Amino acid sequence: MGLEHTDQQLFEIAKAEVDISSIIRLIKELAQNTTVVLLAFDQFRSMFLESTETICAIDNLYIETDCSQYCQNSLTLPQLFETEKTLAIVYLGIQINGFTASPSYTLYEKLKTRIISFHEPIQTSIADSCALHTPKLILPYFKQNRKIKISFIILTGLNNGDSFYKMLNSFKKHTPPNKDTEVITVINGSSDQSITNTYRSLGLGYNLKIIHCPENLGISGGFNEGIDAASGEYICLLQDDIKFSRHGWCNELAYYLDHYPKIGIMGGYRAGYYFKKETSNYLETPYIGVGSAITGRPGWDYLEKHVVEADCANCMAVMFRNTLGKYDEHFLPNGLEDIVFCFEARRSGHEVYVTDVGISHDLESATRSQKRSRLNLFQKKQPPHGNLHKRLSRSYHYKIFQERYNDLLRTIPETMDKRDITLEYLETKIRILPKTWQNTQS
Repeated sequence: MGLEHTDQQLFEIAKAEVDISSIIRLIKELAQNTTVVLLAFDQFRSMFLESTETICAIDNLYIETDCSQYCQNSLTLPQLFETEKTLAIVYLGIQINGFTASPSYTLYEKLKTRIISFHEPIQTSIADSCALHTPKLILPYFKQNRKIKISFIILTGLNNGDSFYKMLNSFKKHTPPNKDTEVITVINGSSDQSITNTYRSLGLGYNLKIIHCPENLGISGGFNEGIDAASGEYICLLQDDIKFSRHGWCNELAYYLDHYPKIGIMGGYRAGYYFKKETSNYLETPYIGVGSAITGRPGWDYLEKHVVEADCANCMAVMFRNTLGKYDEHFLPNGLEDIVFCFEARRSGHEVYVTDVGISHDLESATRSQKRSRLNLFQKKQPPHGNLHKRLSRSYHYKIFQERYNDLLRTIPETMDKRDITLEYLETKIRILPKTWQNTQS
């Protein structure tokens, strides 16, 4: 029930609090000394039908409309004018903007020279009750009190509209709108149809926000724009070249955050493990990353059946507590955003876990996009430097990383090489949780 039903809720609450017995006593007391005229009796009867017979049995009582089937001593208005000199008026209805705006006011105007008292007990009671209960009913709709459970932040690639549109439709198919979620799409410097595609896919039903960055801010900068706008208890980062295969995938990630307070980050795509490597050359990777056959793209049976501790969860698809903050923009434009974010979470005492929730990298779309980029590069006749010029900033990134996190990297025994790291070896070094979440959706 949304905000548009607040008045209906107020009416039901206030109606239940009306003290009918005190109103009946009032009418009886008035009728002992003068003639009582009841106004808006039809409205009263529609609200409190069970009390109609009791009121109509009171002597010296008249009703503004012809209600002879309820009140045997009803008189027509002309008869009332001829026989009565003083009157007490009891208005038994509810009228927004006051009694003077009610249809009964015409009768009141005709009789007011004879009126010795006027009462509106229903209106007074309901107005007091509504004034008391309104703050409680509207408070959840204040921005700071809206309970958003999950903020999905979807980051576009640069002019990657076709892949983005496919991802949005896959997201929509497996992630139906919910009042406690929001979707924030960050158009990260794209000048293609990405905004149009967002409205085409998610424009109806979703609590949708669109952020357009005039320039490409990189992964960390783009995601941070979304995080700044997010209201959710949990933030779910998604990139634009993935696809989904399971309903309830986001509920599974949120489940482990709900039930394991120490978990700060839940990955839904890939796990990463990092080992120390001594180097003073900052163009050389300062750690040994375990290859994807072990780190677990979806399809690795271990992630399919377990929730596994990791050093890092890949930001292709990851959910975390909003208290962890934002990405470190020192790692723009092609650095270690997700790795650093996970290491910072671990530094603060949180744990990182990963499991397979049916998210995969749409490699076919990504490959087409890369081919277009290479074609554009060729057509513009730029030097064929390839990755040489793209990765130079990593010397700066690696330097910061090594200074900050060397103490958090795992140590490989001197007798081992990174090629010796196996699943069996990792099982002795990481924690594994039972996969207890059950998808109740068909």
